[in-house]
This record gives sequence, C-alpha cells and structure tokens, in this order.
Amino acid sequence: MSRRVEEKKTEGKKVDVEVVVADRKSLNHYCRTVTRCMDNIANNILKMGDALYHIKSDGLFAIEGYKDIYSFAGEKFGISKSTCSRYIGLREYFGLESQYSASQMIELLPCVREGWDISAVTPDMSVRQIRQFIKENFRLCSCDVATAIEDTASIPAAKPESFVFCLTEDLMHSPADALNAFYADIRTTVMKAFSKYGAKTVKIVIE
Repeated sequence: MSRRVEEKKTEGKKVDVEVVVADRKSLNHYCRTVTRCMDNIANNILKMGDALYHIKSDGLFAIEGYKDIYSFAGEKFGISKSTCSRYIGLREYFGLESQYSASQMIELLPCVREGWDISAVTPDMSVRQIRQFIKENFRLCSCDVATAIEDTASIPAAKPESFVFCLTEDLMHSPADALNAFYADIRTTVMKAFSKYGAKTVKIVIE
C-alpha cells in the first residue's frame, strides 16, 4: 500500500488530502497471510482478521474487480460474508493480541460491539461459563446450534447443543444481505449437526 497527498478544493479552499493507493504487492501479501492462517484459524484468527481488515480498509479488493471485501473473501477463500465480518470485527475490537482464545473472543464479540463491559470475563473461564455470564448480564438473543468459526481440524468439535449464534439489535437493523448471510450460516450449521453428529432433532431456543 502506498499513500500520496493530493490537493482538493473544499468550499472554495484548497486543502491537502492523503489518498491511499491500492497496489498489487500489498494485496498479495495479505492474501498469503490469510491462506497461511486458514491452516490454523484458532491460533491465527486475529492475524487473519488483520489481513482482511487491511484488504477492506485499503480497498485492495478493487484491484481484482470486486465491489467489496465480502465478495472478494467469498470467491478467494470461501469465507462467508458473516464470517468475514466477524474476523474483521475481532481485529477491530481485540487488536492484534488478546488474552482470550479464539472461541472466547467469538463469544464476546457481540458484547464489545455493543460497548458492554467484559472486564469480569477472565481467560480461565470456559466458553460455557462465558455464555452463562452473557446470558445473565447482557440482553442477547441466541440459538444453540450454530458457531461463529467455520469447521477446521485445529478446533475441537463441540456437541451441537454447545453451538451459539448471537443475534444483536444492530444485526437486525443491518441490510437484508447481511441478515440473509446470517441465516444461511444457521442453516448450514443445522445441516452439519444432522450429518456430522447424527442428530435426530435440532432444538433452537429464543430467550
């Protein structure tokens, strides 16, 4: 990525504006990072989120003719729109290093997006304990059959009933395509529950 300063006129006045110039070298660098991280998402989720974040914020996806990061990530890496949004969100809200594990951060992301205080959540808490903490302290609506991280060999499989999707108010007011991607992830997870775990029924709880 390179930057240059251009002179623009605003309300009759000339001002210097810094312009980010997308370049192929930067795009290739971030794409290699995402590809390497996908081999072990659990240990590299923030690094992958950082790469996707830069591809989005620097407009690098446009180099290959894509209209946004979501269509780019979908075609290039097979990452759904909602999952891509989560990876980028983790980088935005947790930075490049975190005391929490990947699964813990996924659980906490809706809370930090809402600006809620998660200081009482400690790294030694299990995902189940974090889920209970969220249920008792924050008003989130969830169903118990989905997961925010796509299946990978590096992440131990959980029983279907331990999977959670958090549906927040901001998502309900998102554009239709974002909601459709969210519901598509739920449908996919339900299908995996039937095939992978031999589930006979899937229970969805709205609280």
